[in-house]
Amino acid sequence: MEVEMTLESDHITNNSFTFRSRIVKSSRRCWEEAATCRRVECSHIETGVCTVNIFDRAPSAKRVSEMSITVDDVPEPVSETDKGAIQSIERAGQILSLFDQDTLNLSVATVAERLGLNRTTAHRYLLSLQSSGFLDKTNAPGPILDQLSAFISGRRKVLSLAPPIMRELSDKTQMTVVMSLLGRSGPVVALVEEAAVGTILVTVRVGTVLAPKSAQSRVLVAFQSEQSVISQHLSGMTEVEARMEEVELGKVRRDRLGWADLGHLGLAAVAAPVFGSRNVQAAIALIGTAKMLPTSDNSVPLARDLQTAAAQLSKLVGG
Repeated sequence: MEVEMTLESDHITNNSFTFRSRIVKSSRRCWEEAATCRRVECSHIETGVCTVNIFDRAPSAKRVSEMSITVDDVPEPVSETDKGAIQSIERAGQILSLFDQDTLNLSVATVAERLGLNRTTAHRYLLSLQSSGFLDKTNAPGPILDQLSAFISGRRKVLSLAPPIMRELSDKTQMTVVMSLLGRSGPVVALVEEAAVGTILVTVRVGTVLAPKSAQSRVLVAFQSEQSVISQHLSGMTEVEARMEEVELGKVRRDRLGWADLGHLGLAAVAAPVFGSRNVQAAIALIGTAKMLPTSDNSVPLARDLQTAAAQLSKLVGG
């Protein structure tokens, strides 16, 4: 690996220069000849902070400058065990990629021939993929692949069916309508239909990761069957905050409606779940100012319109 650094020093004719250094595994040190013909030596790479010593090139190698810089991209060493696990995952991906419209089942001969493996190795990989659920006993796609297929199909379906319903809801309520899906780091905004009228427009960018106490976060988490998702949602909160949040999630399940607690004065949001055949697929929300969307009885008609739109979309998706 190579690390590029730009150094500045009064000892080097008051100019900046860039040098490229290489990490030597045996000593965990790096060095290279700089553009000024001085020798530059770096140590303590493994700690993430690189101490840079700049020497004259003369035989005496007198040090003329020293500075410390942070090295962010020094990789952690990969153990042989980890390398083996990574290679196994890569090989499993290659085997599963052999499925196509003409290959509905995999045989030892097919895997061995197409991937250049011996038959014993191919057989071992197929058995492992069977035991983990990626393949069934006939080496056709297994239950995990069926589950992933249904999940992806459901998301694509809801994203394709949602825009006209969201547009109609936005026109009716004169508010911005947002749809979010649950991502790895939390709920992510996937679709936005902005209000077409009004002097004040409240909106959000597609791709935004929403805060844990946003309306859509609460809706998506409340109806998750995986306890790990709920635990992740609560992980950044204090014990008291987590207990209060669990109460809010209970209200969401009861009312099928979630309100935001963003801590932003003057903003408000309310969300409802969109269900698929097995689980919650998305959350659809109205966002606006607190005056446009007060957390009181005045918002009941707006919340009802939101729930109607969510139920309509759920029916189309198959929930």
